[in-house]
Amino acid sequence: MPLSFDRCNGEIDEIIELLMRKAEVYHPETIREMIVGALKSGQENDYLADQKLMSMTMKEMRYTNKVFSPYRQRKKVTVFGSARTTSDEPIYKTCVEFTRLLAEQNYMVITGGGPGIMQAGNEGAGV
Repeated sequence: MPLSFDRCNGEIDEIIELLMRKAEVYHPETIREMIVGALKSGQENDYLADQKLMSMTMKEMRYTNKVFSPYRQRKKVTVFGSARTTSDEPIYKTCVEFTRLLAEQNYMVITGGGPGIMQAGNEGAGV
C-alpha cells in the first residue's frame, strides 16, 4: 500500500502513534513526517546506496544538532576552502581578518580544521 503524509494509512498510522508515545518524542507531528518519509522512501526506492545515504545523512544531522544545541542562539559561520592555500597568499590574510571580525561580533567560526584556508579561519577566530 502506498503511504501518504496525510493520516490515511490506517494501521500504520496507529503503529507510528504508538511508537512515538512509547518513545516520548518532542514535536510528534514532525517526527511522524520523518518516519512516514523514511517508509515511503523504502517503498519507492530499491537502490541500497540511496537508502544508506539517507540514513547516514539523518544520523549526521541528529549528531550535529546534539553537538550544537547548546549554541542554538549564537550565530555561526562555516569556513571551508583549499587546504593548499599558503599563509603568504592574500586570500589567507583576508580570511584571518574576516574571521577575526566575526569572532569580535560573537559569531562562532566553524572550519574543517585545516590546513590552508581553514587554518586561517581558526587563526582569525582565535582558536
